[in-house]
Amino acid sequence: MPPRTALAAAAMLTTLWTGFALAQDSSPSSSSSSSSSSSVEDPLLRSFREKRTEGFREKLAAAEKFDRNWQATLRRYLDRQTTYRRECRSNLRKANRDVRMAILLRCFRGTASDKRELIRKQIQYIEQIPGVTELIRRYAIERLQSLTEALTAIMSGVDGGVFETQDQVLEARKNLLERYQMKAWDMITLVRADRALTWVSLLLLDVDTARESETTSVGSERPEWQPVRTCLRTAEQKLQTFIQEPPDKHSVALPAILTELEPCVQQLQAIEPLPEAGSSSTSSASSL
Repeated sequence: MPPRTALAAAAMLTTLWTGFALAQDSSPSSSSSSSSSSSVEDPLLRSFREKRTEGFREKLAAAEKFDRNWQATLRRYLDRQTTYRRECRSNLRKANRDVRMAILLRCFRGTASDKRELIRKQIQYIEQIPGVTELIRRYAIERLQSLTEALTAIMSGVDGGVFETQDQVLEARKNLLERYQMKAWDMITLVRADRALTWVSLLLLDVDTARESETTSVGSERPEWQPVRTCLRTAEQKLQTFIQEPPDKHSVALPAILTELEPCVQQLQAIEPLPEAGSSSTSSASSL
């Protein structure tokens, strides 16, 4: 198995959670179901994994930079919005009736403008990151572009005096959330699942290569490989199901699947040699 693969996968699990700060995943979680790993597997599955991971390993160094930059952008946005919204709430509490609507509109527009810039950067990030199938990448970008257009329309509406009452602002916020933000969030969650599936596919290929190498060299594989492979195969099946299901039909939420994947990576780390102390691991996960 290539060195540090399990460590990189562990970093993937950590950074995959970062994007959940932007929205709350309300999908129901459920307990995992066991899945056995047959000793004889359909060769089409291996072909599927090879096709999905083609060129992925070579792009991990670039992916680390993309992930790190996006995480920094996201943290700055969240910190900035926390401060901005606190100031808006304070100003609204202190405002009299004559200026309250003007403050509300200024805050509404400022929040929309800041989010639009974030979404534009998120589109650039999704365009660059490896490990995402092109169909899902395209759909995610289209949803995000629709969201930026809706945010632009809100800003134009504020500038053009469209919103005259607080109820109109609240209705616009509700419309933005239900028609654009949640749909974009569904696709971003799908991007995370798709990229996680690429990682699991890579790990399964590496595990199978290691097993085959041991069988060839010493006549048998270590027994530790089988539970690792079963664990990864279960995660693979759940991610495939998650990607295929409509967003409102998910039987298991993505965070639950990622949580169940953690022991797989821990078992893998226990088998393959760890790098020397002080050496850096490759972080190449999605942090949308």
